[in-house]
Amino acid sequence: MGVFVYGASGHAKVVIDILKKNHAEILGLIDDNKSLWGGHFQGYRIFGLENLPFDPMSWAGGGPFPIQIFLAIGNNSTRKEIAQKVTDHHESYLSSVNIIHPSAQINDSIKIEQGTVVMANVAVNIDAQIGKHVILNTGCTIDHDCIIEDYVHLSPGTHLAGNVHVGEGAHLGVGVSVIPGIKIGAWSVIGAGAAVVDHIPAYSTAVGVPARVIKTHEPD
Repeated sequence: MGVFVYGASGHAKVVIDILKKNHAEILGLIDDNKSLWGGHFQGYRIFGLENLPFDPMSWAGGGPFPIQIFLAIGNNSTRKEIAQKVTDHHESYLSSVNIIHPSAQINDSIKIEQGTVVMANVAVNIDAQIGKHVILNTGCTIDHDCIIEDYVHLSPGTHLAGNVHVGEGAHLGVGVSVIPGIKIGAWSVIGAGAAVVDHIPAYSTAVGVPARVIKTHEPD
């Protein structure tokens, strides 16, 4: 499988590293910043979505082989927007695979939807469900029966106890801890180091120990 990585940032560096560890064929990078086109990042050429060289036979080693675009975009709402953009341009190329670091510990029962990245030392326990285009960042843990919806980002060191439900697009900061049975609403933001002991409404920002909602925002 040949992979284009969408994004040329620190997050993309980690995705590239995991791809290398899994012996994937990285064909290049994609970025919306036209000033980067034709340049290189981490040794790979940068293209725009509109000028990708999609002829498999043009690549060294011959073809044809499947081509995937993996979204290495840390911001949740931007990642969702770009997923739609890629679908509009090249629907069949949006990543249908997941990128999983070899050190991750994932129970055999786990269902992970397309386009999710699982970074080093992540642990996911039995009967958890992981949506599409999710970021499970370094060292986060997800216990039994959790539900992680699409476009969620669990930052490094986030720890979810059992039966936690994290709504679409929520972002849990570094070192957040969540007790069992909590529901975290869609597109909410939980500040770094927070301890979540009560349900968090959608479109809210919560911080502290215990976490308290400090503001809300309207859906985009």
